[in-house]
Formats: sequence, structure tokens, C-alpha cells
Amino acid sequence: YTRVVAPISGVSSRAQQSEGSLANANTTLLTTVSQVDPMWVLFNVADNERLRLQRAIADGRLTLPRDNAFGVSLRLADGSTFPRNGRIDFADTRVNPQTGTFEMRAEIANGDLALKPGQFVRVTLHGGQRQAALAVPQVAVLEGPQGKFVYVAGKDKEGQDIAVARPVVVGDWSERGGVNLWLIESGLAAGERVIVDGLARIMQPNTPVRIGPPAAAPAPAAGGPERQ
Repeated sequence: YTRVVAPISGVSSRAQQSEGSLANANTTLLTTVSQVDPMWVLFNVADNERLRLQRAIADGRLTLPRDNAFGVSLRLADGSTFPRNGRIDFADTRVNPQTGTFEMRAEIANGDLALKPGQFVRVTLHGGQRQAALAVPQVAVLEGPQGKFVYVAGKDKEGQDIAVARPVVVGDWSERGGVNLWLIESGLAAGERVIVDGLARIMQPNTPVRIGPPAAAPAPAAGGPERQ
């Protein structure tokens, strides 16, 4: 008999061997111990996404924190937000040729063991800043035969408010104050009024509409602008 001690602290899965079984060094699996505090969250970034971000940085349209100093927040499978943020502690420099992605890892404090090994989460990176960016709620962006479009408030010949279809090119999507947003690359100008409510009642372009006061802009989330 002997006493086996794990080299790390963590949570053990079920025992693979029963008491009294013969175990051989380096060949017999006794159990699996998972480190749970801190918890490491692994996720991948597509190489084409990385190249697109690099072009945006070169054009002066995007600024990222130095040395991957992103803030990290997690959204759980039920849609709730994990109460603690983390940080990036590893970013691979090589692209996986099988998946076309490169791996990143976030470290999250997990002293209460709320996160479990193997759990699925969505990762949001905080800290990227778009220069003079235009964003609209995702519910306002519709899909038509010619691609994505939004309805903006316009006027007909009699001066009545109507819904004018405007083709748009969307970029990244983000979230602020619990509102999902599309960043608009082209098709809209600052100050234009985008229709976000009652879209189901607009059966076709140039439908008369009643324009209400604009909704308050969502407040920035802790950690600054976001990228997901």
C-alpha cells in the first residue's frame, strides 16, 4: 500500500481503480484531478478575423490594448453573466493548420467553484476601441434579398414620416449595457434616425410611421468598450 498525492490542488473525478487494485507507475490511471481555482478558459480566434483586425488597426480605425491586456467576461449557458471578470494570460503565436484558428486562454478566479471543468461559456473581450464608430441594435438590422438593411426615418412628398430601407454593411458585433449591437461599416451617417421598434408592422419600404423619442444609449459596461 502507498499514499498517492496529486501535484496540484483541484477537484477529483470518480476513481478509476478500487481499493486494493494493483497499480503500476505511469500506466494505471487512478483518477483525474482538475485545477479549478483559478479556472482557465480556452477559446479560439479565427485567422481571418485576426487579419481583419490587423487591417483595421493599420487603418487607424481600431485600437487594442497592449500585450493582450484585455478584460474578460463570461456569459453562461443560461444567458447570465458570470459575476467575476478575468484577464488574458496566454495567446498562441501559431495558427492551427487544421482549424485555421489560434488559441487564447483567460484566467478567472473561481474560489467558490462556480465554474466547472468542461463547462461551455461565451467569452467577451473588453478594451478594444473603435474610432468614430457607428452602432445600432442588432434587432434593427434586417435581412433582405439584397443583403442586410435597416429602416431609417425619412419624409415623403407631403412631409409625413416614412420608413426608408437603407442597405448597410455590418462589421463586428458588440454589447453595451445588455444590448447587442452591430457596428456599421457603411450605409449610415451619424445623426440618422434608425427605427428599432415596431419593425414587424412595416410591411414594405416607405410605410408611414410615427416617430417617438429616441431611446437612451446603453451605458458602457465595466471595463470599457467590448469585443466578442
